[in-house]
Amino acid sequence: MKRLFRYLKKQIVTHKNSIVVEGVPLSIFLLLISFVMGVNILRVITNGKNNYETYLSEKASLEEIIAKNEDLTKENNFVSSDEYRKLILRETSNYASDNERLFQTKEKPAFLDETKQYLDLGQKKDYSNWWLKLVIN
Repeated sequence: MKRLFRYLKKQIVTHKNSIVVEGVPLSIFLLLISFVMGVNILRVITNGKNNYETYLSEKASLEEIIAKNEDLTKENNFVSSDEYRKLILRETSNYASDNERLFQTKEKPAFLDETKQYLDLGQKKDYSNWWLKLVIN
C-alpha cells in the first residue's frame, strides 16, 4: 500500500504540469450546490406538509369554537330576556301576571322542617342496635 501511494505521489510530482483540472473544481462546486438545494427542497416540502396538517386541525378547532360561541350567544340572549326573568320569578317566588290568580295547594313539605331528635342513652341498656335508632329516626 505504501508503495502505491509513493508511486502515485511520484507520478503526480513528475507530471504536474501536464495534468488539466479546469472543469473538475467547477463540477464539484455544482454537485455540492445541487445536493444542498435538493436537501432544502425536501425540508421545505416536509415543513409544508406539517404546516398544512396544523392548519387543518386549527381550522376544525376554530369551527367548533365558532359553533359553541353561537350557542352561548343564543343562550345569553335568552337568559337576558324579559321572558326568562318572568319565568324565573314565577317559578322561584310565585309571582303571577296581572290576569292570573295564584293558589297554594299544598303545605310545605315536612321533610324540609329540621327538628333534632337526640338519642336518650339513659333509658337504653343494650347498645348493640344503636344504629337502628339513627337510621329509623
